[in-house]
Amino acid sequence: MGIEADPALWKKNDYSHASLAFRDLVDVDAEVKRVRAEDGQFGPAADEDADAAPVDSIRTQWREYVDLMVEYGNNGIVIPAFLELIDFDRVGDGFEVYNSDSRIREHQRVLRARFVEFIEYAREQGMRVYLGTDMLATTPPLLRYLESLPGGLTPENPRVWDVFRAGIEELFARVPVDGVLVRIGEAGPLYRDPDSDYSSRMFVRDVGGLQAMLQGLLPAFEGTDHDLILRSWSVGLGELGELHTDPAVYEQALASVHSPNLIVSTKYVAGDYFGYFPINPTLLSGEHRRLVEFQCRREYEGFGVFPNFLGEVHQRALEEILAANPHVEGIYQWTQAGGPLRAGPMSLYLRTGTWQWVDANVYVTSKLAMNPELSVPSALADWARFRFPDSPVAQNAVCEVLSRSREAVERGLYVRPFAEESRWVLGVELPPLLWLHEWDMLSGWQSITSQIYSACRGRVDEAVADGYEALDVVKEMRASLSPTDPNSSDPNSSDSNSIEALRASLDYEISLFEVLATYRETFLRYYVWLEDGGSKDAWLEARREFVAAAKDHRVAYSDRVDFPAWELRSALNAAELASQGEEARWLARGLLCVFLATLAMGSSVVQKRTPSFAGMKAARYVWTATVHPWQVSQFGKDPSPPYRSLAGMILMVCALTALAFSSLSSYGMALVVLIGLMVFALGMKAGWSGPLAHPRDRFVPVVLAPLLLLCLPFLVILAWHGPQGFWLHFWTDAPFRVGFIGVVLASLVWVAVGVLSAAPSLGVVPARHALGAVCLGTGAVLALGSLLTPDITFLLRFLDQPLQVAPMSHSIVLGLVEYGGLGDDVLVYGRGLGIVLATAGLLLAPGHRR
Repeated sequence: MGIEADPALWKKNDYSHASLAFRDLVDVDAEVKRVRAEDGQFGPAADEDADAAPVDSIRTQWREYVDLMVEYGNNGIVIPAFLELIDFDRVGDGFEVYNSDSRIREHQRVLRARFVEFIEYAREQGMRVYLGTDMLATTPPLLRYLESLPGGLTPENPRVWDVFRAGIEELFARVPVDGVLVRIGEAGPLYRDPDSDYSSRMFVRDVGGLQAMLQGLLPAFEGTDHDLILRSWSVGLGELGELHTDPAVYEQALASVHSPNLIVSTKYVAGDYFGYFPINPTLLSGEHRRLVEFQCRREYEGFGVFPNFLGEVHQRALEEILAANPHVEGIYQWTQAGGPLRAGPMSLYLRTGTWQWVDANVYVTSKLAMNPELSVPSALADWARFRFPDSPVAQNAVCEVLSRSREAVERGLYVRPFAEESRWVLGVELPPLLWLHEWDMLSGWQSITSQIYSACRGRVDEAVADGYEALDVVKEMRASLSPTDPNSSDPNSSDSNSIEALRASLDYEISLFEVLATYRETFLRYYVWLEDGGSKDAWLEARREFVAAAKDHRVAYSDRVDFPAWELRSALNAAELASQGEEARWLARGLLCVFLATLAMGSSVVQKRTPSFAGMKAARYVWTATVHPWQVSQFGKDPSPPYRSLAGMILMVCALTALAFSSLSSYGMALVVLIGLMVFALGMKAGWSGPLAHPRDRFVPVVLAPLLLLCLPFLVILAWHGPQGFWLHFWTDAPFRVGFIGVVLASLVWVAVGVLSAAPSLGVVPARHALGAVCLGTGAVLALGSLLTPDITFLLRFLDQPLQVAPMSHSIVLGLVEYGGLGDDVLVYGRGLGIVLATAGLLLAPGHRR
């Protein structure tokens, strides 16, 4: 409801989770919409006399929706609004948050009147009405006021909650709602309308903060007999990260909070809305009043664009939960909400797109809430008769499609051996639908495909077969919708149009499942070949079929908003990297052979027993500088070794190693490594020789040669299994990961030892000046790198592109920043550390003249 069905909004790859619902309730003069008042308080200008068409349309949508939900048996509704209806007139003198001429006040006055009309209509139909918000919800003036409070803006500061309690008391006096639904576990820029002054932030992050919030807010509800519905959902980070799924954390956080007006609402699964997750254990115990949450338009399973009937799933969940917990009072079902709305298909419940598939879930789940023991097939048949009253053939066909749809989804979208196994990374449980990201991004990221293959070892044939069996099921479902009803006299009736849309959705599902089936076979067969020497032709043939299916899918759906083409770039890139993996492996083998041969020819054993040969002294230099750099003094000032050529060769080996590591896909990465090492070497040289001294070329390879040892572990692994094999073992084999990291750290230590020992052995500078040179070179790299990096988002995505390590989408990056605390201050710290190290280097390694 209240969401503009504008196809243009669905063509911008908008992964924002802001629904933009009801934004047209207040008509806005475009010329004054973003005007800022001099005191910094601002908001859209309200115009009660503006064109009423958008408001009339939303009013009609609201009434149709409320009437249908009442007919289905529902008795409550949540409106995504809260702060927009509060002026904070009960705080201080009434104008401490918003002054008397604040444009926000005018905006909210109009908005409040229109929402009251909608709320009163719903209540007349027997519905209880709740407002929904993330906490902390703010506007710029409110944020400034909260930050000025004694004690500061912290969750433990009771003055913060005094402000919101006063606002809630004002709300209940002005707006006839039955309570407020609050979410604390997810918030931030991802949920903000960029044209709005209302925003949210992750604020309550620990048990103390949550208890302070509840203690501060509940008196407003208890004194007026309203309900505070606390959603226990959390994103898995911080002290409250497991509030949603861990009974111990739930008990610690909420057991001491007792109020007859507190209701805790929890998703029915132990995680987000995925298949294969068990029932949420926090719903099986506890003394609080509880609601069980269901999502009828599953965001991760196609956004309702193809059939996905959840009746039996929801019934089994309710049976288990109700048998264990007598405090469950009802359900909270989502008919539209969840996920990046406009990144998915343009499907709005009851209005546009294939909403009928979602409606079947809403109808049956509503009936289950009233009678959990009812016959789901009978309820589904009742829904079909309700939606297709004039066509028994359509009723039977749609019921048959829906009854088989869950099987297709659980086999086609999920890789079962992985989905059935619980896996954790950095304390966060991996979702069972890991290879599909942001609903429509097919993963080629090696951290993900490696984990999936690891779970499929020994069951690859079964996992591959599932994909093709799901495709066959969807084709059979499509065939069941093909017959037309001979008794239908009007082929253009609403029933006929609905069936045509449903057929189109199954055609879309066939196209998509063909892409998914061929891609899963591609990467699983590839890993089998890579690890065990399986058939190369098998994965190459699967790859050809995948690329063809991807092309057909893009051609058919690239311009559709109702059935949008999936984002396949990551998967296609992974298939391309796999085909280049063998070339990268041979490059690594060549570099490894050259390096080892050079070391062998430079060793004392070979040199003593071999007559003089071209490059003998250069090989000896590489051996000495790499293996025991403190002995490079034996070369003295002999200018005969080609020092500059040696430095260039070492730099090229390092850069080519980086190129091989990227599967020959990123010359940019190789260039960055090359430039970084050159900056390091030149910084070191300036520290050793002094910025005004005559160049001493022999110093540069002394600095760089030990870096070859850092390349060695990479080259060995790349030569053995290639880049994809490296990541497979890195992500799935803990001993390998620990051992590799240990070798790399040991190589770095050896590089430092070599650098610090080479200079004194050459008699150029004392050890402390050599240390200064190390600091100067390292500081130069850090400072320059951080200065040239625009922001942390750029850095994360730059690293993702060549290596395909992990998804760095809009929501992932925002999650790392908002929930994980990773921000641009990392670059600031890096820049500061670089400056400090460079300054220390200049102080420790002054210029020298000889």
